[in-house]
Amino acid sequence: MNFKTTLYLFLLLTSTTCFSQENSIFHLKNGNIVSGIVNDYDAKTSIYHITSEYNNDINIHQSDITKIIPYAPNQKSDMQQIKRGKITHSNSNQNLKQNEIGVSVFIVAIESEKFTESRNDIVHTGIAGFYNFAFNDHVTSRIIVYEAKSDEESKRLTGVDSRVSGMETQLLLSTNTNKRGWKFYIGGVLFGEVWDIDGNTSSDLLPTEGTHSGVGVIYGLGYNYDSLAIDFSSSIRQKSSYDIADLKMVGSGGLTLSYRF
Repeated sequence: MNFKTTLYLFLLLTSTTCFSQENSIFHLKNGNIVSGIVNDYDAKTSIYHITSEYNNDINIHQSDITKIIPYAPNQKSDMQQIKRGKITHSNSNQNLKQNEIGVSVFIVAIESEKFTESRNDIVHTGIAGFYNFAFNDHVTSRIIVYEAKSDEESKRLTGVDSRVSGMETQLLLSTNTNKRGWKFYIGGVLFGEVWDIDGNTSSDLLPTEGTHSGVGVIYGLGYNYDSLAIDFSSSIRQKSSYDIADLKMVGSGGLTLSYRF
């Protein structure tokens, strides 16, 4: 904890004790002003744990704060403006944007031991829509609905035109679900999808027509802005979910853009 942080915390804690638990004032980078009682400061995460004047529990990261004014009897102007509604105050969900919706360029790729050419995978590309829900700053669930079709090179390699549509349900553990900045995540995947082969012909490089389902693992990297996020993720799926001889690997993934709220 640096000297400035230590001094802030000392002033906040002593002021709330000396003045009958009166509110201190936090000026945030997004323009909001929060008034509340400081209950604790976590030096490891640099987060203030505050009870607001509306009795909501709020967590504020130090990097989101531009100025802290400890309570004093002659410093009431900001407090009066807050109570009159002239300044926006934060609620308990200010720091956790739990919802995220977005679109993705989505890929399903099949890699086989049978290939002798330089390219050794069958690629299906398409689009996906997804919804995220953040339980906290480190655990997120995600649902993806996708549809993809074989590219021209895959059609040449397999001799057929194929399409796949399905859904993935993911549970992700992240270094940073909510704060602005970089994030890395890993997790588990449940998937179910339907394969459609033109002309009811088959290829020993593709799954049979119909439904296939299973589990997998996923990893990803992304960056959170205030209201937007961009991610790249890739998953490896259970090989036994596909009836393909000499199958090396099946994977999925995509580049996503989402809105956070």
